[in-house]
Parts: sequence; structure tokens; C-alpha cells
Amino acid sequence: MFYTLDGTAEFRCEGAALTAGPGDFVLLPAGPPHTFLVGADAPLRATGPGLPAETGPVDPVALGHAAARHGIDVLGPPPTH
Repeated sequence: MFYTLDGTAEFRCEGAALTAGPGDFVLLPAGPPHTFLVGADAPLRATGPGLPAETGPVDPVALGHAAARHGIDVLGPPPTH
């Protein structure tokens, strides 16, 4: 679940892509791999269960520990196309 506060993002799951902007709520199915790409127009601020409200540099070690603790597989950076 993601609620977009500011900025835009393209959410991708199972071959589908959805662009979300301020005020949009995105619910992705549990299980399938998914990703999102932050739009170029502004920084993304989004929230959801366990998510901070703002994006920023990601600490890969902290992300790996959090993912392992919650049974999440981090597959790598999102595709660029």
C-alpha cells in the first residue's frame, strides 16, 4: 500500500504500470514482485505501512536487515524501461 503525498511515481507490478500523484492510493497484490520509479518533476513523498514519508538515500545494509526480518526479497534496482 502506498499513499502519495507529493510528487509522482510509476508503480510496476506483473507487467502493469500505474502513475500516481498527490492524493493517489496504490494497492499492489501481495506476493508478486513490484517496484516504483520516482517521477522527475519533484521529490516523492509517500507513506504506507512501514514506509517513511520521504524518499532519500537508501542504506543497503539497513534495507537488507529490514527485508530479512520481514520476509521480503529485494530483487535489485527497478528496470529503466
